[in-house]
Amino acid sequence: MTVPSPLNFIAVLLFTFQSQIAAARDPSPVQRSSPVQRTSPVQRTTNDRDADLVAELIRRGELDVASAIAETGLGTASPLSDEHAVWIVRQAEIETAKRRTIEDFDDDQIETIKRPILDLLSAYPDHSRTLFLRSALLDVDAAAAEHDLLAVLVNPSDDVRSQRVLRRLTRIASELDSLYKETKTARTVLLSVATRDRSDGLVGDLQRLAQQVLVNRVSNKLMSTELFPVASRDRLAAAVAAESAADEALSLLPSECQARSEIERLRLIGIERSDDFDRARREWERVAKESLSLKDLRLEAIRVRIDLRDGQIKEAKRRLGQFYESNRKAVPPLLEMDLAYLESLLSESQPNQAKITEWIDQIQSRHGAYGRRRGEVVMIGMLRATGKSSTNDSASIVAAQGRQYLREGDTQRAAKMLAQAAIAEMDGDQAVALSIESAAAFLSAGNSADAASILLGIAQKHSQAVGASASHLQSAMLFAEAGASESELIRLLNETINRWPESNESLKAGKWLVKLLSGKNQIVDAAEIATRILDRDADAGDIDATMDLWKQSLRNASDEVSFREIMNQLGGAFAKLREVELINAHYRKFSLYYFDKGDLAKEQESDKTSNSDFENAFLRYRRHDDFAIPIDAPPNELSDAVVWRLMRDGEQNAASRKRIAETILNWSVRDIDKLDKAKLLVWAGESDAAIQAVNTAIVNAADQGGTISEAATMLGEMDDQQARNEAIKLWDRLAVGLPVGDPGWHEAKLQAISLLNGIGEPDQARRRAKYILLTKPPQDKSLADRYRRFAGSTTSND
Repeated sequence: MTVPSPLNFIAVLLFTFQSQIAAARDPSPVQRSSPVQRTSPVQRTTNDRDADLVAELIRRGELDVASAIAETGLGTASPLSDEHAVWIVRQAEIETAKRRTIEDFDDDQIETIKRPILDLLSAYPDHSRTLFLRSALLDVDAAAAEHDLLAVLVNPSDDVRSQRVLRRLTRIASELDSLYKETKTARTVLLSVATRDRSDGLVGDLQRLAQQVLVNRVSNKLMSTELFPVASRDRLAAAVAAESAADEALSLLPSECQARSEIERLRLIGIERSDDFDRARREWERVAKESLSLKDLRLEAIRVRIDLRDGQIKEAKRRLGQFYESNRKAVPPLLEMDLAYLESLLSESQPNQAKITEWIDQIQSRHGAYGRRRGEVVMIGMLRATGKSSTNDSASIVAAQGRQYLREGDTQRAAKMLAQAAIAEMDGDQAVALSIESAAAFLSAGNSADAASILLGIAQKHSQAVGASASHLQSAMLFAEAGASESELIRLLNETINRWPESNESLKAGKWLVKLLSGKNQIVDAAEIATRILDRDADAGDIDATMDLWKQSLRNASDEVSFREIMNQLGGAFAKLREVELINAHYRKFSLYYFDKGDLAKEQESDKTSNSDFENAFLRYRRHDDFAIPIDAPPNELSDAVVWRLMRDGEQNAASRKRIAETILNWSVRDIDKLDKAKLLVWAGESDAAIQAVNTAIVNAADQGGTISEAATMLGEMDDQQARNEAIKLWDRLAVGLPVGDPGWHEAKLQAISLLNGIGEPDQARRRAKYILLTKPPQDKSLADRYRRFAGSTTSND
């Protein structure tokens, strides 16, 4: 016989004072021959004081005392003994209870609890209690799944836990099926052994284990129903599945056993959750009459819930009154009934916040942190169910609970409660205020992603509320802190601008968005956003920055089609803004340097804004058909824009190129691009100087290959024989530096052949094309076809 330690002895005395309460808590006490099975409604056949003691200590939250008792028990039992298995399972129950109050019951926590059991099974794979130990492992999984479920019910947007609880429930269901089959098989094998060689106690234990597994299978199915909103199709389907599992289990059980009564009770809950209240009442009446206990108080709690959900509030309150009478402190600590009473308080037309808060505190004192969490789930469930009502009392109650958690230092739970209050609150201003409280609590808990989510969701839901635009922009900042992608941030910032275009936040969001888009080289998009956030109070710096983006957009246009599209976007973006004098003045100056001649003519005729002396001279110069009017060199700050503009004018009007080139070269503009200078020299008829400039540019280039390609393209487009001959040499030079047969090599060869054909050397072009087709034919059909066109024609152009 084990001698109890002093700690164990004190705990026994403590338990003695509560024995009557413990008895009342379980109105139909069941006994078992082996406490390896978890505390359950499945009947046991002998008293087990230690099991009741540990269960009571867990209920009270005195987990350190319970752990010390379990350690003592483990220290006095042989690892192969049933007693060791008993205590190792109790230890798992205690460790599981400890984790009911933590924020995340993750896989690492599960592994920590399971490790002693797994180690025992690994060391002794033929342990006589292997199946019971495996059942205990599944109990840990079930507790973790319920922990996730409660978290999801408080915070439905937690996708990680939503997926995890589904995964856990699915796996538990599969393993329970296997465990049931193995338990039945083990019992059958044991019964086949001669009576003198078998343990009848183990036979009974295996029968009770099989029955408990059936109970757990139904409980697992029933837990799934809570994942879905009340009255939803998914919840109805899950409830039907739970009832079906209960019916199957009942068909496998004897007519009179405690497991049958428990499954009948669970089946009633499934029917109640399927919203068939008339059938639920009929089945309840039948089960109540057939119950093995004189009065199972948990059944009474189910009846109260049926009445509450069916709108029979008066009847529900009558039953609750009979249960609690006048002195609630003396009633049995039955969580199911306490939660039903909470639901009745929440069902009142004008819920009493103080009374509800007091009762939730009572639930915590009677059932610990786990009981409080269940109470919060009931409260939030009721809040969602009545979320469309005009009263804000329910949201205020949930918010008050959140603030209480905040005072207690539990910032994560405070944040979740405040978030649910914000979601349910119908008044927009109040909802936004609550979302800010929730976000602050999430941030205190180090959770910027959830802080961002609640701010965003409420701002979108109540976009007209005070502070909605600020909350929306703040959510984008927090998402950025949490590592959101640039594309997601761009979407959010666009939404801020679109929903609240006149707000200060729109301006801030726009400036941020311009930086993001510019960083992604989406310059046209950045220019459009920068223009959208200009207003009548914009200063010269903001306008110049915006025009600079449009300048980049036009100068980077890949072709004429793109250039015209950007011009159309530019005109549309500024259509209304040009009513602002300062913006209009900047727009007009921009047009002088970046509008083509046709666009410029329309613009300058309709605009009377004054120009500087140089601008007036430059306007006259550009308007003259042959650019023959002399013009002085531009100021240094304008030289880049003026040179780009005139070179584009020359590209569009071949007749003007010589005059433009002479004008620019006469200015001796510093920092002009070497290839641009070469182009000007060609236009001016100075081909030798142009070729020399090209070679200098190539020698000094960091990317010689790219510079050669660019120079060859430029010279090849000149209407100058010498320039085009040089272009052919450059294409050949480029090909020499590339792998033979590479797509780039073929492109360089084809460009040279095309130029030869274009300058009146078709025979040489044909010979080159045929030679490559014979020696290094390209695998790409389109390239081969281009060679064939030159090889078979004396006049073709590519």
